Amino acid sequence: TAAHAAERVVVLDVRGPHKPHLEAALAGAIGKVRGAITLNPLAGALPDEPGEEEVSRVASQLDAAAVVIARVGRGKKPLVVVQVYNGADASILATVGWKAAKPKDFKAVPKAKLKPFLAAIRAAKAPPKAAPAPAAEVAPKAPPIPPAAAVKAEPIPTAPPEVTQPAPTEP
Repeated sequence: TAAHAAERVVVLDVRGPHKPHLEAALAGAIGKVRGAITLNPLAGALPDEPGEEEVSRVASQLDAAAVVIARVGRGKKPLVVVQVYNGADASILATVGWKAAKPKDFKAVPKAKLKPFLAAIRAAKAPPKAAPAPAAEVAPKAPPIPPAAAVKAEPIPTAPPEVTQPAPTEP
């Protein structure tokens, strides 16, 4: 819907094996409920574990309703963990995880995990719009300068003022 298209979801960071497949799976699932998706806008510029500060910054910069971070463990049956953060306050709305026994397990979010994942994406709210900067205070205008004809001219003295010196005192 048009309302959903206006609220962006950012897949901020996906790390681990099968990253392209997992990114595609997340984007496909998110596309069912939100229209605008941004993948890895800060690729390589994030700490190993992005926190609330990074989520808040990205959500504000990109006007994102939700920010998604995913990790894939190592091993024969790696654990996939996906967290959905609320763009408004960087709180975690959902954490879903599943064991990926086969490569196809990275190509789609499992049906059992899809419902809570999509519910969190739907519940996410974009950060509040920053209030417009207040207009610069305007200094009060100086009173207008009266026209020359309206100014009463005082005569300019031509002689220097008299200087009086004290009378010498006798010792």
